[in-house]
Amino acid sequence: MKKYGLQLILFTGLIFTLTQCQSAKKGEEFVNGFFIAIMNQNYEKAVDMIDLPAIGNSTDILQQVQLIGNNPINGQLKRFKKGMGFNTNIKNGVTTVELDYKLTYENGENVVHVVTRDKGDGFKIVSVQ
Repeated sequence: MKKYGLQLILFTGLIFTLTQCQSAKKGEEFVNGFFIAIMNQNYEKAVDMIDLPAIGNSTDILQQVQLIGNNPINGQLKRFKKGMGFNTNIKNGVTTVELDYKLTYENGENVVHVVTRDKGDGFKIVSVQ
């Protein structure tokens, strides 16, 4: 009985770890699409990827997204790269993934922390700080 108990604990831990990593990968793919839309100056598509009730109205968000793409101090966004690590939380069917990204501009770099959430209807950006 002891042998099966340990195996069950290990199996449950493995499933939990795989679920966390799979959620992080999906969140990363979604955030990558967000930054690709910004780099292609498809700001409306990027705004559609944002959870507007969580952040604010679409007019203000459009201006903020445009600032990510073309920063008055650093210039045009040229590249983005996900940093090391991630944080995933699954609670009551809601998956939250937090990722750090390094944004490379014409005249500098910036590191942002991106929070994305899936409430069962696909990921949306909750914050970019």
